[in-house]
Amino acid sequence: MNKFWSIATKIGTIFGVIGISANNLLDDKEKSLAAFIIVILAALYCCWQMQRLFALALRRRYKSGFLPIASSTRFSTSDGKHYTYEQFRHIQVKKPYMRFFEHKFVWTGTNVPVVSSDLQRVKQPEVMEMEHGSHGHCVKLEFLSTRIYNDAEVVHINMAVDDSDQRASPHISQKVEEPVRLLSWRIELLHATQSYYKNKAELTRKPIDKPGANKESIKSINFDVASKSYSANLPNPEPGYAYTLSWERPPLPRNGRGKK
Repeated sequence: MNKFWSIATKIGTIFGVIGISANNLLDDKEKSLAAFIIVILAALYCCWQMQRLFALALRRRYKSGFLPIASSTRFSTSDGKHYTYEQFRHIQVKKPYMRFFEHKFVWTGTNVPVVSSDLQRVKQPEVMEMEHGSHGHCVKLEFLSTRIYNDAEVVHINMAVDDSDQRASPHISQKVEEPVRLLSWRIELLHATQSYYKNKAELTRKPIDKPGANKESIKSINFDVASKSYSANLPNPEPGYAYTLSWERPPLPRNGRGKK
């Protein structure tokens, strides 16, 4: 608020000077032109300051620059070694303009996923330091045209994942820092055999600012035998938590084929 009044005082001072100058300069063509240029520059300065105030207010309200509306994630494998991670996110832009969306992720496996998108242009994933000293990746999904304030957008990301060495942890986690209407997950384990059918997945949460805290159980999800998948929907999850869906890894099929 103090910054707002400081800028407002500067703008008022400028207009006061302009008013005095205009009265003194209008009797001369060259001086009139100079006064006109000053007025235009002052107007541009005021617009720039107002844009700064607008952007500052939005950053305080929406730290990420957008309002999340819903997220749908699918994690699928047919052999237990190669996976497809696909996510659609419905967002609303909450800053003056937005050229790209940053997708941050931590992959616990050995090989870095190959990233693509049906809706955005994909930049090369970059290694970045995450919260609390951990490391992960950030990939920029560039919009085909610049989005402006209040535009709605669907962000799509697809990752081809090679986990042949079985090093990756079988879970999906998503942080919720602002209110969102729906989180949806679907885990397809198409290579699972009958011995796996009684397993359950666990949906848990943990405070974002307390990585050492114990996980809080939300619910257990039965394995759907017909589709060989786990499905979970979480409407209006409480912000400030990382929500994790974890499951037990099914045994790999023998000779590349499993029993029905």
